[in-house]
Amino acid sequence: MTRNRNSFIIIVVVAVVVSACCLPLAIRGGRYYYVLHKFLKVPGVRERIAVQPTKRTLTPVAAVHPVNLGYATFDTGSTNPISIEAVASGAALLLKSGDVQMFFFLPFGPEKAVDATSASGEVAARDARKYPHMCSYLEKLKTDFVAAEMEVEEIQLAPLSKVLFMNSDDFLLYITMLGQKATFSRSLNEVQFFESPEAKGIVRIGERAKDRRVAFVCFSSLDGTRKVGLRLNLAETSSEDIAGLLDPILRSFRFTTDSVDDKEKIKSLIREAGIPQEGASQ
Repeated sequence: MTRNRNSFIIIVVVAVVVSACCLPLAIRGGRYYYVLHKFLKVPGVRERIAVQPTKRTLTPVAAVHPVNLGYATFDTGSTNPISIEAVASGAALLLKSGDVQMFFFLPFGPEKAVDATSASGEVAARDARKYPHMCSYLEKLKTDFVAAEMEVEEIQLAPLSKVLFMNSDDFLLYITMLGQKATFSRSLNEVQFFESPEAKGIVRIGERAKDRRVAFVCFSSLDGTRKVGLRLNLAETSSEDIAGLLDPILRSFRFTTDSVDDKEKIKSLIREAGIPQEGASQ
């Protein structure tokens, strides 16, 4: 009788210990499942996450129609005439050629590092100890935006069994990157990574799964210190292939200035390239 009672006590103790160990895991897993389930119910999220990038290594092309943006150059690969003007504040550029319209946003560089002796630096240091993987990703966003965005585009839905056993740092990074990818909803047709001798970047094509009339390109210098965004649109009536139009631009794009941090300097370089301000002729 005593032996059976001791065995029963041991079983109860083991069960209590196991329950105490598993309960936090079960609670955490349930929380992860709830967050992920709600996120994936948003329309279009699963379709966007399913788009996986292709990678291209590009070689230069022979010059056909070089275009000088002041701070960068590229070749259109076509002899078609092209108009160009500075718009908005004078640091963005609008180019038109037949059915093709290109808009270059204001170029930008990496964010300045946080001073570790400041209050914000102390918070950053604390977060880095608690969430090292998440903080590493956020730091990469500041120092090499394109490389960080490439990691986002490569992310896929992980098996639920793997998600439920993630620690808080890994799950925060996972759900953040999934959300970042879903934010780029205008990439439902195709995503490309490219690298040429002078630049690297990401091409995102399509506002819908079958749409190939709009593309968003993020160009970066190879060292990640200079970046600029491009939106290329085709007219509804155009029969042009957007990938064919982009190809010579991707192969030839190069920054011609060492820094893009000074907006006034960029505006000055654009003026020196002979590019008129929007409405100047009027």
